[in-house]
Amino acid sequence: MTKSNRAIYKPIPINAIKVDGWLEQQSSLAMKGFIGSLPLISKEVWSDVFASGQLGLKSAYGTGNNVAKVEWWNGESEGNWLIGWMGHVLLHGKATEIEQVRAYLNRILSTQGSDGYIGMFTAEARASRNFIVGDLWTQSRAILALQLWADYTDDKEVRDCVSKALDYTIDRYRKSDKDLRFNAPSGDSCGAGHDLMFMDALAEQSRQTGDLRFAEFGRELYADYSLGVMDWHETDGQLQTLLSDEPIVGHGAHAVEFLRVPLALAEHLGDEQYLKAFKNGMVKIERAIGIGGGVKSDEQISLPGIECIPLPENGYEICTMFEMIITLLEAVRLTGDFHYLDLAEKLFLNDFQAAVTNDGKRTVYCLAQNQPAATHQMGTRWDISPTHDDVAVCCVPNAGKILPIFSRRMLAQSDDLISFQLYGPMQATVQMQGKDVSIKQVTSYPFEEMITAHISAPDLTFTAEFRIPAWCKDAQIKVSGAKDVKQERLADRFKITATWGSDSKVELDLPQELIQRTISDGRYVFDVGPLVFSAPIAHVATDYREYKLPGYADQDVTAVNSKWIFPPAFRKADLATAKLERTALPQGSYPWSEQPSISISTNCWNLNPHADEGLDVDAFNKVKLVPMGTTVLRWTAFPQAR
Repeated sequence: MTKSNRAIYKPIPINAIKVDGWLEQQSSLAMKGFIGSLPLISKEVWSDVFASGQLGLKSAYGTGNNVAKVEWWNGESEGNWLIGWMGHVLLHGKATEIEQVRAYLNRILSTQGSDGYIGMFTAEARASRNFIVGDLWTQSRAILALQLWADYTDDKEVRDCVSKALDYTIDRYRKSDKDLRFNAPSGDSCGAGHDLMFMDALAEQSRQTGDLRFAEFGRELYADYSLGVMDWHETDGQLQTLLSDEPIVGHGAHAVEFLRVPLALAEHLGDEQYLKAFKNGMVKIERAIGIGGGVKSDEQISLPGIECIPLPENGYEICTMFEMIITLLEAVRLTGDFHYLDLAEKLFLNDFQAAVTNDGKRTVYCLAQNQPAATHQMGTRWDISPTHDDVAVCCVPNAGKILPIFSRRMLAQSDDLISFQLYGPMQATVQMQGKDVSIKQVTSYPFEEMITAHISAPDLTFTAEFRIPAWCKDAQIKVSGAKDVKQERLADRFKITATWGSDSKVELDLPQELIQRTISDGRYVFDVGPLVFSAPIAHVATDYREYKLPGYADQDVTAVNSKWIFPPAFRKADLATAKLERTALPQGSYPWSEQPSISISTNCWNLNPHADEGLDVDAFNKVKLVPMGTTVLRWTAFPQAR
């Protein structure tokens, strides 16, 4: 068995991490809200296609609300929901919830026959066709859930079941007509492109077991995909496209997830062309990142031959948010480049926070940074819903996966080093030199500047590194309760080598400045540290479709006052009046509320000639800007007043 050791960092095992503070609050809201409730309100999530609901020869596929429109959608929705739900449970769940996870996964494992298959189709359905488009994709969703459980429990039997399932699919793939795999120029192109992401399961199994035959098959799969003939929006990840100067143009979620394939192959197989392809592709993807950190993605990034211009009025899809975050976090694990952490943090703290309602019950499908309304009448992607089943359920389960994966990657390890990569309230117990090291991050970051890391590692000598975000110009660090402290300041991190004590403390101060910047069309944007600020629009929410579960409904959200049809504008002189204001966060309060502890007050000008309250085109006004993630409707990029 050949093993790979090319990644610079390894993630902390998920059973070692617990979230605190606002991260735990947000996770609890999701569990009580859309993630915990999805099986009760969405037939697409609870069709049980990996166990009792496997699809056979005579399975019917409906076309109405809450029914999959193509056969692989139910597997995608249920599998992604399962991964997200598990992620939250394993971060802070109770023993009863963990047993619910165990029972759910045991039901899936009980369907595994002698051939090894784990997926959503019966044996007769598989035997009837050479290839079912989307089967690789949906298999990977169930397998990734099992791999997450194996990581949490260190269960060798589960790992063996997964290896058996992967072996079955690899063998069947090699015996079937490969020409049918990725030659899908018709409506099957979307499912065929998704099938490439079987690589996620292959790469994870190579990581967990050290067996590179799974990654080796990934190379074969990627070669077939790169030679495939598909619609243009599914070809962004082909090796020759990534290595070229052609812009990324296809569906945002797919384009971003495809980047993990050469990244994984670079990690396990070491071919430099794969790493080059990833890095070149990422450069192109970054041109499509908007001011809140997300990738423009409603529904395509751009058109063939046309470079994307990510405007704040564009749609930024939640599926793309998740795929971008996991791709970035995998990239830093392999390369050690903290630039990817800056990108992931910005996306998580801005676009993602704005995409989930404060009560945890609803999400957007597509978010806009400039968004004065969110209504069904604008299109099915623009209302606020707990399911979004009138367009596709995919975004809601993926929203549930974001906080768990972000929290899990706050820390990483390498030999004799613990890396503090992302900041927020959490605690963990990790192994160093065969001994337990207890870590606790105490902070309300990003709403405050100080992060205090408590490290308990009596008489152990190792290095702890602390990321310095690119936006921070004057980071300071202080160490106490440790001996033989050696401190090194690099451009993007502090490295502290010490003999640690039972109650060592590292205080990291990341001063946040108010930054005013302009985007490509000259509009103004306001940043404080990692947070992007918006003018919140007073709004009213109207339920237009209720679910059987009380308290859940699709909503139209509109502005209370017509003056917000147009954004406030700024003269250059007004920018000098901008003032950052902070108030203390009450103990236990939830910072992502509509009354945040940090804001910007500034002069502005109203540009709406039809505004009420006597305001005209030249009317002087004042505005209070708040973190984008605390808003429902908002203006975030502001025009220059004449």
